[in-house]
Amino acid sequence: MQARGDMPYGCTHDPLTDRELDDKFVECMTVPGVAWDGTELLARPRNLEHWTNVREVLA
Repeated sequence: MQARGDMPYGCTHDPLTDRELDDKFVECMTVPGVAWDGTELLARPRNLEHWTNVREVLA
């Protein structure tokens, strides 16, 4: 089966799900030799109400 798509998956007319966006972000943050934790970086802005100091968020 074949289908034609004028707009790529992930565009505004056919957006990624929230889970797919999260997975894409975490994958993009996975860089060899870098100690970033994409899952933690993603969680920080989503949990701003729990932080009392902006330095903790940015650390």
